[in-house]
Amino acid sequence: MDKEKVLSDKLNYLIRTEAKQFVITDFDVEFVKDKEGMIEEYDVDITFDYQGKIDPEVYDFAADVSRMSQTLQEIVARYPITPDGKINMEYQDFISVDGVIWKIDYRFDEMHEFHMSFKIDLIVR
Repeated sequence: MDKEKVLSDKLNYLIRTEAKQFVITDFDVEFVKDKEGMIEEYDVDITFDYQGKIDPEVYDFAADVSRMSQTLQEIVARYPITPDGKINMEYQDFISVDGVIWKIDYRFDEMHEFHMSFKIDLIVR
């Protein structure tokens, strides 16, 4: 099995295990490597359903979305991947994580589907 696929599967398992308040329906990891084959950065794309209460008031809705985004970003940041392709929780101080919400499918009184992407840059020691 491809090393990137194994690494992606491990990361998928760890994030799904910790993010129990979200129903993750799609998970993908894309790696960017340098000339030597070392990982420089990677993207984690997550699609999830959220069935919790989301306040329909604009400001409260934005606060809810911000809180969910921050929670997922913290979970993704707990499991950093090193340049040589290992998950090492001690490497947390050497990554930069930026999250982006690509799409929100909001359905009143139903599940709400969110599409988020996290770009993780590795900071060389």
